[in-house]
Amino acid sequence: MITLITEGAPSLWEHPFMLYFILFTFAFGACLGSFTNVLVYRIPMDMSVVYPASSCPSCGHKIRWYENIPLLSYLFLRGRCAQCSTPISAQYPLIECIAALWSISLAHQYLWPTFSQPDLWVDEVSVLLSAAALWLWYTVFACGLIAVTLIDLRYTFVPDEISLSLSWLALGAFFIPVLAPLDHLFGLVLGYGFILAIRWLGYLMYKREAMGLGDAKLLAFIGGFLGWKILPWVLFAAAIQGIIAATLAIAFSKVTGRGNLLTMTSAELDERFGESGLYEEGRVMLVMPFGPFLCLAAFEVLMLQADQIFIWLSLLR
Repeated sequence: MITLITEGAPSLWEHPFMLYFILFTFAFGACLGSFTNVLVYRIPMDMSVVYPASSCPSCGHKIRWYENIPLLSYLFLRGRCAQCSTPISAQYPLIECIAALWSISLAHQYLWPTFSQPDLWVDEVSVLLSAAALWLWYTVFACGLIAVTLIDLRYTFVPDEISLSLSWLALGAFFIPVLAPLDHLFGLVLGYGFILAIRWLGYLMYKREAMGLGDAKLLAFIGGFLGWKILPWVLFAAAIQGIIAATLAIAFSKVTGRGNLLTMTSAELDERFGESGLYEEGRVMLVMPFGPFLCLAAFEVLMLQADQIFIWLSLLR
């Protein structure tokens, strides 16, 4: 088993490779962020993410390669279509920037300690390749979480195209020597099982599903990437933050008399998916998408690192 270098790395900000490292990892993350935007736009519309080429939704103008460079093209075009001058949503550069920053952060954590010390990997290229694979693996995972968050918030479903693909990618743990593959395999299985158990309990209590199978597949690939030990923390953090967000959303609606973008009634949700006559009439509850909060908790794990969370939890005993 290969052990990555995690100590003794020179500071990123004082290293001669700093600028090249940041530019490369930022550009790579921005490109992944651009593809994430494609997923968010096309998957809910049942469109291929490969064909046809990107075009302006207003005038149909085929976007040329130099109009599709992450971040730079948006700035060059001043946020407007080159053909019809229709404003381009700020979501596109925002997601590209977020993905790029995640790429830098994860590269600094997993790749930089090895990359910054060539003498550590000149004779052992496998060490550098393992570090690069780990960085790529987690960066793709982060972009998947971003896509699921936006789709679930907007359309209240977790697409199988993303969750199943990332579940298979999570099995890449068996091919990255620095990982403990069984921890990730158990995380994949237990993540799905946890949500199924909650779903079953919800049906016993309310005669309807408490959580969708999309959430089960989402927690499965989260467990596949982060390992089974972190799953209780992810569920706990997601539940607490979901309750807080729902409380604030309901308070906003009561104070302003307007609806909010987070909560809806179970009747509205059933109507959205054509299931109005499926459940007991008259039993109307307030519901909200839970996927974004599972993703938020997963992001927090990536930021804080699992070992730190376990230390903090032990201090609460």
